[in-house]
Amino acid sequence: ESCLTSQPAKPVRVQLGKDAAVSPTRVDCRSMHEEEVTGTFTLPGGSRYPGDEAVDDTSDTRCEKYFARYVGIDYDSSVYDYYYATPYPEGWRQGDHKAICVAEDPNHPTDNTISLRNVKE
Repeated sequence: ESCLTSQPAKPVRVQLGKDAAVSPTRVDCRSMHEEEVTGTFTLPGGSRYPGDEAVDDTSDTRCEKYFARYVGIDYDSSVYDYYYATPYPEGWRQGDHKAICVAEDPNHPTDNTISLRNVKE
């Protein structure tokens, strides 16, 4: 179980790269945190960046499934949110093809101290 602090700004998609403003820190889930990693995966594609739409479509589909498995209820029925972080095209060319899926409690955006795992809400 991985919890993170230093929540990036919305929208749903956050791109990671060497100059990214997002620099999450892993913390114990019993301490204050902003989001919880529900899963990670390698985005499909070769050395050429597949484009924002393809990255978004793949990430959204996979992360919604990870969310449901982690929280214990599907996203549309849940009171919690999810989003994902993906690499910039520059990072992609350097071999970064990893997507990170996270869940968050919108009512406690910076001070959640409970795990969302299997909360079924």
